[in-house]
Amino acid sequence: MKKYISGCFAALVLAFSFLTTNAQSQTPSAAPSDTAVMKHALAALLGINRTVDYDKARNLLNYLAKKNNAEAFNVLGKIYQEGLGVEIDKEKAVMCYDRAHQLGSLHGTSNFVRALRKGDGISRNYELAFHLAREAAEKGHPTACYQAGEMALKGLGTQLDYQKARNLFEKGAALGNKECIYMLGVIHLKGYGTEPDTEKSKEHFLKAMHKGHGWVEDLIENNEFSKEETKHQKRHRKLKSGTTSKLDTLVNFENNAKAEELEGDWAGTFYAYDWAGKALDQEEPIQISAQSAGEELWLTWNFGQQSQFRLKMIKDKNSWKVEEMIPLNPNAKPNFDFRQLRLTLQSENDQKILYGNALRYSNHTGDRMPPSAFALQPTKASNTQDTRLLTLYPNPFYNEFRLQIKLNSEEVLTIEVFDAKGRSVYKLAPFLFKKGTHDFPIKLEGGTPGVYFVQVTGSTISESEVIIKKGAAL
Repeated sequence: MKKYISGCFAALVLAFSFLTTNAQSQTPSAAPSDTAVMKHALAALLGINRTVDYDKARNLLNYLAKKNNAEAFNVLGKIYQEGLGVEIDKEKAVMCYDRAHQLGSLHGTSNFVRALRKGDGISRNYELAFHLAREAAEKGHPTACYQAGEMALKGLGTQLDYQKARNLFEKGAALGNKECIYMLGVIHLKGYGTEPDTEKSKEHFLKAMHKGHGWVEDLIENNEFSKEETKHQKRHRKLKSGTTSKLDTLVNFENNAKAEELEGDWAGTFYAYDWAGKALDQEEPIQISAQSAGEELWLTWNFGQQSQFRLKMIKDKNSWKVEEMIPLNPNAKPNFDFRQLRLTLQSENDQKILYGNALRYSNHTGDRMPPSAFALQPTKASNTQDTRLLTLYPNPFYNEFRLQIKLNSEEVLTIEVFDAKGRSVYKLAPFLFKKGTHDFPIKLEGGTPGVYFVQVTGSTISESEVIIKKGAAL
């Protein structure tokens, strides 16, 4: 039900965006068009740029329904089905969906099919459900393609027909429906009307996963495919150096490395792929500094020229999981967020390699970005006490720690301490430091125990370190 509700609201948001664009073309002196009224109804229903007002939304939709507006009936059906400002009334919802269908709304048809298929507010009728779903599918409705295909695959309301089901799923997949893509994976996995083909099945499952299908990752990880096969698929594409292998980002793998094993400074290359796993001509340098804090792992991530942020990671059953993402500059938000980030530590050619893959979500467009992967090696610098720019001690500390900075030349620096939420708790405004070693105390008596970040920034320097504040000493 939650998946259905989220789908309904996604459709409403898309409709609102379309209506907003069209409503702007109306002249100020013109009477409100049905499109403009629908825009205001959806804004009130979804709370876009205003407080949610179910009564206003329902009144506007009823006004449009009296004018036989098909989409108004469809949205009213959702209101009564989900109880948005009214008591849940499944029968009334079905009546609205039926009317929307009769007036030509394919969304209304799909919702009416769902009710007929499940017997939700109406007597179950597989034959009518399949007939209506197939008609809507022929008119190009993606969800109807899935509905009709699933019924043909199971022989519900029609004769069992694997080829018909496959054709419907292929049409829906071409229209971007993730459920249809998933079902094509099932067809190839189980051999419904065709020879089983694990590779084709895997290809469809992975595409469905990256479109946000909620079941696929568990399906892959629960031994529907050989984990060993999945882990090593495409592992041995060589980087330009020819000494390390690029990791296929569409692979899920286990990681048993402990936090302290991942500690250190790493540098390498970040790669992007298309949804089928083909490497794109997009490579960017990244640097990662990994530091453990008890059972947590904190990554300070320098990506390209502008993206700098910290990742708080927690070890789950199979891998390290992103729990929080914090910009190094609290006033600048990254243009994406991680939905999944996995790390594993390997050894190749007698050297440690930190592999990772990531699924990212665009904060600007709301879309999943192309999947990505990276391969990193330990940096040669900063491995000894003599070459480190920053030294923090004691670490952990109680109320005060010392910051030691080693400079090879005169530099104007800003020193700032951030808490785990990215809030500044200490700042030393731009200050001229002479060449040499500088050592001075920083007090955080009022700060709560936890992880803090010390950032030192200058014209040629941008370094950060993690330090942990303990509770009061016993």
